[in-house]
Amino acid sequence: MEYKKIKVSAKSPVPQLAGSIVISVENGDNVELRAVGASAVNQMYKAIASARGTLASKGKDLYIKPGFDEIREDGCEKTVMIAHIVIH
Repeated sequence: MEYKKIKVSAKSPVPQLAGSIVISVENGDNVELRAVGASAVNQMYKAIASARGTLASKGKDLYIKPGFDEIREDGCEKTVMIAHIVIH
């Protein structure tokens, strides 16, 4: 299954991120959000909750499958929190 990948940072604005999720889902795309660090994960899940509310008002629901991945950045291994989002 193909996913549209969106990288989330601690400074990602929640309204814009939620809007990206809504637009992608309405276009029929499955979305993969990726975040490194507690603040980025916080922004990611706030945006998911906001997008879910917006889509619920349109009669749609999101399913979220959380997961983890490892990346190597600046010689260090880091854990990436992943949220796969599909419409149902």
